[in-house]
Amino acid sequence: MDTESLHSPRVNEKTSNTYWGSLLVYCVYRIIIAISLLILFAFQTHFSAEVRFVEPTAWYSSDVVALVYLLLCVAAFIFRLKRWPSFMWQVMFAVMIDIIAFVTLIHFNPLMLLSLGIFIDITIVAASIITAGRTSLFVAALATVMLLIEHVYAGWSYGVEHLNYLQVATICLTFFATAILGHMMSRKLRFSDRLASERADEIEKLERLNQHIIQRMLVGIIAVDDDENISLINNTAKKMLKLGEIPVVVLADVDAELSAMTKRWKRYYVQESAAVEIGTERVECNVQFASGGSEENRMTLIFLEDSARAAQQAQQLKLASLGRLTASIAHEIRNPLSSISHAAELLQDAESLTAQDEKLLAMIQKNSKRIDHTISNILQLSRRKQTTTERVDLCQWLPEYISEVMEIKSNDWQIDFQCPDEPTYVQLNKSQFNQILSNLCENGMRYSEEKTGLASLQLRLCCEKPDNQIYVDIIDDGAGVEKNKEESIFEPFFTTEQQGTGLGLYVARELSEANNAKLIYQRTDEGKSRFRIMFMSREN
Repeated sequence: MDTESLHSPRVNEKTSNTYWGSLLVYCVYRIIIAISLLILFAFQTHFSAEVRFVEPTAWYSSDVVALVYLLLCVAAFIFRLKRWPSFMWQVMFAVMIDIIAFVTLIHFNPLMLLSLGIFIDITIVAASIITAGRTSLFVAALATVMLLIEHVYAGWSYGVEHLNYLQVATICLTFFATAILGHMMSRKLRFSDRLASERADEIEKLERLNQHIIQRMLVGIIAVDDDENISLINNTAKKMLKLGEIPVVVLADVDAELSAMTKRWKRYYVQESAAVEIGTERVECNVQFASGGSEENRMTLIFLEDSARAAQQAQQLKLASLGRLTASIAHEIRNPLSSISHAAELLQDAESLTAQDEKLLAMIQKNSKRIDHTISNILQLSRRKQTTTERVDLCQWLPEYISEVMEIKSNDWQIDFQCPDEPTYVQLNKSQFNQILSNLCENGMRYSEEKTGLASLQLRLCCEKPDNQIYVDIIDDGAGVEKNKEESIFEPFFTTEQQGTGLGLYVARELSEANNAKLIYQRTDEGKSRFRIMFMSREN
């Protein structure tokens, strides 16, 4: 590791903090050792013969060395807090000060060679751990050279009788042994630290991924503890409960009914199948519960599924099944149906038919046409391609449509049409919009005639200001749809008539959506039935 290694892109902030943290521990250790040495030499008044100083002034010299060492250790600690200069400069400065201080103390106290040599071993180990083992051999070599120089100088100054090369050589060998062991230990520590860091990063990534998945789930999720304190709530649950960004702590503050259901589940562990209304807007949803957490920290998971969305999914499954059956229906029913219808036509040409035979043949023809009409609607819906639209002025197109219809119906229909004075442009497919209006108008005329005896309806083109919302209203004088059936009239195969197929309004709604419009049913202020086609993409 060089002096700029900590600035390398490969060293992230977490790893850098680990290095600096190790250096901080080392600085604190050095201050403690320096204080201990200062106390040892400052308060020592006499020594036994075994630890007598070689020089008369050694007592004072050792005290001065310990004091200077303490001041340098404090300065290094301050530099560490400021993180200046760079990391490696601080490490090498601290290591060299330690070796110089301990070797100097050995010079003044030669009989303390073994005890002070241990501190040099600790310095080598610390340097190896802090610098990931890259300077351990260098520090050991530096300590060895300085100790040998000191020993040669001591022999030259005090005499040969003070030299003990075997002991010094042994200590120098321990320096290199310590360096090698420190290097191996440092590698293991760094490997463990890197592995732990990688595992922590993976766990953190998985946690963020889990949070992202939970927040994006279409099912509302709430996690509460035994005291019903909310520890997690995803965005879907917030939307269903209309919480917004308001911080919520207790489940009872969110919804009292949901809190009561949670208490019952924790007591009896029985799921309630009935849908409930929750939130300030009383959204109907299905509620499911599950246990989670550990024995010490038990959690209750609450799953909220919007009933309307569940119904929509069921509808989509129904439509998917309908699409898969289309080809089979066309092949297995339509071909034999054509043969039946053709055979009935041939039988009608026979001369020996009775009135009963003609009645039966008429029933065959009528029901054959009904089945063929059902198959046509299904095939039309399943084969519908991308809609091609054009810019149409409804104020001009609708009167043309009404004229064509009146010619076909021989003026049996009465249509009251109203539209704005200015042009009203929308994007639509004329053929499909013609089919939508024909279906709605035929239904309206039939129901008006059943109730009033007159086939009449009102056709209104409106453009509301200031949003320029364009819509077409088809209003009839019939009895209307029962209140409890209004939400079902656009479902496939739902019909209120014995002879109906239940596909007309469903196809009309699907074609409306293909033209970027929305078909809805509502009552007028006078109680009449009104189908409204609202165009979502407006041009004015």
